[in-house]
Amino acid sequence: MKFKTLVTSLGLVAISVAAFILATSSRAPWVVIGFLCFGGILFFDGYNQIPKRWMNIILFLLTYVLILDAVLEGTPEAFWRDFAGALFFTSLLFEQNALSWSGFGALRTTVTPALIFFMLILAQSIPALPPEVNYGLSVAALIISSYTELFCIFRENAAATVGSFMSALRVACSGLGCLFYCSVFLPEIARRAPFNLMYVGLPIFALLVSLGAVFLKHWRRRQTLFFCNWSLFIFWAALSGESFRFYAAIGALIAGVWTIMMADRDAANPENYRELYLKLSAWGVPGSFLFTIIIFALGPSSDELVRQGSAIWLLSFFIYWSGLGGFSFSTSKTPNKGALNGWHRRLAFVVTLLGASLIAGIRILPEIFSEVWAQGVMK
Repeated sequence: MKFKTLVTSLGLVAISVAAFILATSSRAPWVVIGFLCFGGILFFDGYNQIPKRWMNIILFLLTYVLILDAVLEGTPEAFWRDFAGALFFTSLLFEQNALSWSGFGALRTTVTPALIFFMLILAQSIPALPPEVNYGLSVAALIISSYTELFCIFRENAAATVGSFMSALRVACSGLGCLFYCSVFLPEIARRAPFNLMYVGLPIFALLVSLGAVFLKHWRRRQTLFFCNWSLFIFWAALSGESFRFYAAIGALIAGVWTIMMADRDAANPENYRELYLKLSAWGVPGSFLFTIIIFALGPSSDELVRQGSAIWLLSFFIYWSGLGGFSFSTSKTPNKGALNGWHRRLAFVVTLLGASLIAGIRILPEIFSEVWAQGVMK
């Protein structure tokens, strides 16, 4: 197991160094963001899921190669091709590590959304399609990438995916793809009517998912829905086009990926407040170290639609938090051998809280301090 972990770590570092050397100055930060996400997945893999079998290692590294290729590409066609490949490998990891093959039709496999994503990409290559249609297909593809896990939510033994490296991998790939698309390839029509209604439309869609989650008593399935909504939240924040909100979306991506890997996915002991805090950190606004990221991403805006979307997002997160009372947690005090403990868990707290918050607010904190300073001088 240690040998496999070493091989995976060396492979991750080698791929990152090679991509960083090949990247231009404008693309190098994307390599760093990718390394923070995938490196965090490997570092916080307390259950040793990745080195469990060689196929996991191969698919994990291939996914990393493809998503880095995607953010280094110069054309939309090449970007979508690599992005689709990364999503397909992620779906294969879901299938390889799943404990059960139960569910309802297409909602029992993650291969379904990977195929839908691929078809939406192929549809964009149809000649003479107007830009509006191409953009609509792109948005549909990104939404599908955000809700990949929704297609396996009714499987038995849901703990096989919730809080797993596959779930974190999917969030990392979807988040990087959405951020890069909005930063580099987003067409100008995205800012004009009727497409600017997406600033409200995406939060409304997430709100409907939140309302649906209220009827699910299985906490793991509700957490899965939150991970999907969190990916859409990253897409929405990047889509707004405001620089500080975009940097908040980067912080949200890293914080979300690391949070998934830090939470003990098998049991929750209400008497262990730190463990419960980590587990619930992926759900609610109060009591969560994702709270800082949410505040930055939902900051004031001059766009009326963005302000309305922010209010809907807050309502969506509140619905998740308000429904927690309906869950019953195990009171077992038996420690989980796979769970993070000791310095791993303490480091996870400090780095995620401070590091992700710093990334999220690196562009807005100077403005805030300047305003506070100006007010103090005036008085």
